[in-house]
Amino acid sequence: MTLLPLRSSQILLVLSIAVLLSSCSTSRQQEEEAATSPRTVDKTVPKYKNPYPLGTYEHFVASKDYPQTYGTFRNEKLLKDTTAGARRIVICLDEQRGRLYAGNKVALDFPISTGVRAHPTYTGSYKVIGKSVSHSSNLYGKIYNAEGKCVNYNAESSDPVPEGGRYAGSSMPYWQRLTNAGLGLHVGKVRRRPQSHGCVRLQSATGKELFGQTQLGTSVIIRRSPESSKNPFVAPPVQKEKPAVSKASIVKSKPVQNPSTQPEKKKPEPPVGKPLEAVTPSEKKIEPKAPGSEFAPKIEEKVEKPAESSLDPVLKPMESAN
Repeated sequence: MTLLPLRSSQILLVLSIAVLLSSCSTSRQQEEEAATSPRTVDKTVPKYKNPYPLGTYEHFVASKDYPQTYGTFRNEKLLKDTTAGARRIVICLDEQRGRLYAGNKVALDFPISTGVRAHPTYTGSYKVIGKSVSHSSNLYGKIYNAEGKCVNYNAESSDPVPEGGRYAGSSMPYWQRLTNAGLGLHVGKVRRRPQSHGCVRLQSATGKELFGQTQLGTSVIIRRSPESSKNPFVAPPVQKEKPAVSKASIVKSKPVQNPSTQPEKKKPEPPVGKPLEAVTPSEKKIEPKAPGSEFAPKIEEKVEKPAESSLDPVLKPMESAN
């Protein structure tokens, strides 16, 4: 039997059919996932009844008050049966919720508060590079007067301190560092909206438990929209992390004057910015691994001396207020 050579038009036809079948298969999978996802259930119907079995994660997500609920889903069996190396964290900014995965299944689903518009939490794929049970911010905190009364509840470390007073950095218990620029997870006030200076705030019980469930090198993915249940660990596009602008760098606008009638003035030197959030001696830390890891974050070089920071002198990094 002799095989006749295929013409170019026949080859193109075969390739087109293959692409069409592949796209149909992908579309069918997406439709099936949407049909079975508890996030697609219409909760606005009168006398809504949760269609999923009580106690399952699907029932928790399909509840009427999800994702606004302050409640936390827990799967004790998954938390007990999986090792720390098989656990990963996904943070969803749109839902203001975090999820701890054990393998490919959700073991914890918990409320969070991330950065406000002026101090956003940046999306990307990170790893836990430092841990500390007791950590205090060197950028944000409170200022007390000589009598011990708090006179500034949302102070920056550069703000003036009354004579005899003091500045106290915000407490950030169960700190898990994600970048050397100050991004991390820690216990703080959690509301059902963004509220921090850029970090991911956790409820007290959640922060303590997550601290014990993770290890140095644990993957943390921060994304805008909810992850796919079929492949939850697809890293989102990396959003460039920009330090927040300090108060000292904000210049009030002045009326425009005719330059021809004004003497030439020397431009003032820009104010010196703040250093990166210091890595405390008690904080466990690891050096970034060589590229190639699936979830390897883009980690900046460790800053040994704050005064030699490579950041623009008028800028400062983000850090959570508390």
